[in-house]
Order: sequence, then C-alpha cells, then structure tokens
Amino acid sequence: MKKELNLEEIKKALIEMLRYIDEICRKNNIEYSVIAGTMLGAVRHKGFIPWDDDIDIALTKDNYDKLLDVLKNQTGRYQLFTIDKTKNYNFTFAKLVDTKTILIDEKSLRPIENYGLYVDIFCFVNTSDNKLARKHHFNEIKRLNSLITLTNPKQKGISLTRKMLRKTKRLVSCFISRKILINRFAKVINKYYGKKTKYMVPIFFVAGVENEIIDTPKEYVDLTFENIKVMSFSEYKKILSKKYGDYMQLPPEEDRVNHKMIAYYK
Repeated sequence: MKKELNLEEIKKALIEMLRYIDEICRKNNIEYSVIAGTMLGAVRHKGFIPWDDDIDIALTKDNYDKLLDVLKNQTGRYQLFTIDKTKNYNFTFAKLVDTKTILIDEKSLRPIENYGLYVDIFCFVNTSDNKLARKHHFNEIKRLNSLITLTNPKQKGISLTRKMLRKTKRLVSCFISRKILINRFAKVINKYYGKKTKYMVPIFFVAGVENEIIDTPKEYVDLTFENIKVMSFSEYKKILSKKYGDYMQLPPEEDRVNHKMIAYYK
C-alpha cells in the first residue's frame, strides 16, 4: 500500500521543483517571479505560508515562451504540461509536474497521464494603457479562458447559478472547436505583444481586473524561499498590497486553508 505524503513531504518535493526551475532560468537568462501566495510566503514567512501547499511563479510573455522552450526539451522526472501538448489538460497556463508522484485530489480534472505534484507557471502579457481598453482586453482573455476549460468535468461545491452559467457556456463551446478557441486565445493574449505598455495582465482565470494587473516589470530582485534564493518582481510590495491589503497581517484562522493535496510517490 502506497504511503500518502504529509504536508512537509509535499513541500519538500515542491521546493526541489522550484530549485530546478530557478537553476534553469538563471542558466538561460530567463527572468521569472514568485507570485500570489508564494510571493507572500517569501516576504512574510521567508518560505511557505505555514498552511499552504503549492508554488506559483509568473513570467512576462517573452520569458514565458523561453522557459517553455527549454523545459519541453528536458528529460527526467519533471514534465511540462501545456494545453496544446498534454491530453485532457485544459488550463491555459503551464505546469511543471513531478511524474514520480501521483496527485489524486483535483476532482475538477479529467484523468491526465503522469499527473503529480506541480508548480504552476503563469504568464503576464502586455495590455493597453487605456483603462477601458485594458478592461476589454482582460474580459476577452477571461471569456476565452472560461470556454477553453469547459471540457473539464463538473466541479463540486459550486452554486446553482454558476452551474447554469457553465452549462450555457458549455453549449456555446460545443459549436466552436477546441483548436479554434486556443488559436483565438493566442491571438488575444498577443494583442499588445512587443509594444511598450505600462501594464501587464494575467492570462490565467481570475475574478477581478485591476487587482490582478501589474506594472510592466523593469527589475527583478532575489527573495529567500525556505532554503533557496528565488526571483521576484522588484515591486513585490506594491503587488502584494494591491492583492492582499495589509499583507503582513495574518488572516483569520478560518481563512487559513490550502489545496488539501493528496499525493503519493509511485
């Protein structure tokens, strides 16, 4: 009988994956940043948020493409998952997956071969400096993101309203091929590519608009995450304040939740 990994064993495996990505990025002059809870953990705890169990990084589009080009040619236990190359994978961002582990908790996903513990690899793209055009661009990305992910099975614990909305979108997606949606998505996220814009918007699904938009990064700094140095956007304080408010203040105990990873070694 396989032994379930505890939280500390999961964290150890994720740190090794982050170390692997960091080494590849530095070797190939690729700039990235820890993001979201990983950025918050690095700043507030010098590592994982104590109750957290995942790692997120983000890159600008040019760096994102460079990293994926390198990772897709790597061999060994870590495997790159992307929407255009991985069967039943419906996220519009990439994941680096530890194929020596088995992850069984994500019930919203169809079975994916070799799916295990992972590091999420997110992407930010240039967007308009005009507020209305920026919001339109963000909403286009969000809409296509939602349609692309509709091939996932039903998720548990969502409201009746959201279930009806998903059914309506699923009906719409039946008349549009997956390939067309992915090609349209690529065109939309590259709308401002190569232009010098003040802001960048995430390509992954998020609820809001302005809280998720960042200033186009100009510099990067090193932060400590557990026992390694990691890269971060230099304006991490501004990003964290925008997203979390008083980010150094611990949240109420009822909000200290994680993904409840259930993982095993093969």
